[in-house]
Amino acid sequence: MENKDSKKKAKISEDRRTIEYSRDEIESLLPNLAGELSGDQYNPLEIIPKKFEGSPRSPDEIKKATESQYDPDSELYFPKTEDYLRRCSTLEEADEIINHQLKIHEITLEYANELRQICRKHGLRYFGQKKEWGYYEKTYRNKRNSV
Repeated sequence: MENKDSKKKAKISEDRRTIEYSRDEIESLLPNLAGELSGDQYNPLEIIPKKFEGSPRSPDEIKKATESQYDPDSELYFPKTEDYLRRCSTLEEADEIINHQLKIHEITLEYANELRQICRKHGLRYFGQKKEWGYYEKTYRNKRNSV
C-alpha cells in the first residue's frame, strides 16, 4: 500500500516564488538529481584540481608566456592617421579623418596640412593599398599561423 505523502502533488508557496515537491516525486521525476542530492550516486563531473609539477614560474617566465608575438607599436595596437586614411575611398572621407585626428590632438596642424596635400597630390593609395573589411584578420592570422 502506498503512502499518502508519496502521492502528493507539487505545492506552490503562498508568495508564488517556490514550489515544494515530495521526495518521492523528485525521485520519480528527476532520478539523477535526487541521487546527487542524496549523495548515493557517483558524480562523473567531479572536478579534481591538477597538481602543478615543479616550482612556480618567475615573473620573467610569466611575462614571456603572456607576451604578444606582435610588435606593440604596430598598427594593430596603435593605428596611426595613415592607417585610418588607408580605409578611405574618397578625399572627403580622408579630410574627415584628418579633421578628427586634429580635433583629438593626435596630429598637429602642420602635419594635418601635409597629409591633406599628400592626399590631393598623390592620392589616397600613397599610404598603401586600401584596407578592406577583414584586413586585420587576414594579415595577423597569417602571421600567427606562420610563427
